Amino acid sequence: MNYNPRPVIQSYQAYNWYLDTKNRQKYLSKTAPDWIIYSYESIDGKYPLADETQTLLAVLQRYRVCDEANGCLFLKKTDAIRPLQLVRKETIRLRMGEPLHFPEKDSLLHVIYTQIHYSLYGKILNVLFQPPQLTMTIGAENNPAVTYRAVPVLLEKGMVVNARVDHLADAKEFLETSQVRNKRVTSIVFNEKIRWKSGFDAAMEVTLQSYRLR
Repeated sequence: MNYNPRPVIQSYQAYNWYLDTKNRQKYLSKTAPDWIIYSYESIDGKYPLADETQTLLAVLQRYRVCDEANGCLFLKKTDAIRPLQLVRKETIRLRMGEPLHFPEKDSLLHVIYTQIHYSLYGKILNVLFQPPQLTMTIGAENNPAVTYRAVPVLLEKGMVVNARVDHLADAKEFLETSQVRNKRVTSIVFNEKIRWKSGFDAAMEVTLQSYRLR
């Protein structure tokens, strides 16, 4: 087996748009690896599916699940790259703690790009102490809501919201169908764990982009 790594090897290290996009470009390029060994996990209580959304889109376009073993999926490169066509774009303005609701299931792939800004106090905390703590609670049909740690720089580069992916079996189904049975995302709520005073601006902006993956 020839080792053909992507530019940023660990998912958690592709923490901004530039690094995530470099991995995406690799998987769509002529030098893309024939195989990906895929595990579904994250660190620090974050939502794994949101770690590297731009890379994930490339995986959906070019790879298919071929096998599973030892807690990993084996994804094989296909001959053709499936086009990803933007068909709808909507900007939604919310306030911290206000639910973002999603429509009924359809055939599109939905990605949200979320802008949450630090307040002046939050910027000071970020430099001198620790960043303010943000959480994200994801509601899914027929399932209890689950709360994850959220990071503004990761939210900026997108998160797929077709379904909530809780474990490897969900990830396999999602990679095969872009859905997970009985786990359609119904809502997302962002909240802050306040230390003395708010570290984030109350207002936020979410851009929902809907794609057709052919």
